Amino acid sequence: MNSKIGKQESHIFDFLNNSRMAPRGGFSSRIGFIAAAAGSAVGLGNIWGFPYEVGEGGGAAFVVIYLFFC
Repeated sequence: MNSKIGKQESHIFDFLNNSRMAPRGGFSSRIGFIAAAAGSAVGLGNIWGFPYEVGEGGGAAFVVIYLFFC
């Protein structure tokens, strides 16, 4: 193995493990994580489902007009 590549890799890991980086926030409880995950799943379902529902109902004209006035 080339020692130059090994040194570059160690610098990358030094950067990732740098103690000067700000601590990341986390969930204080398991129920908070579950609620956030469920909320994200519902939101993504609404985002992906809205265009389908509009197309099925023939409401694309409403969306175009709505986007025009917003």
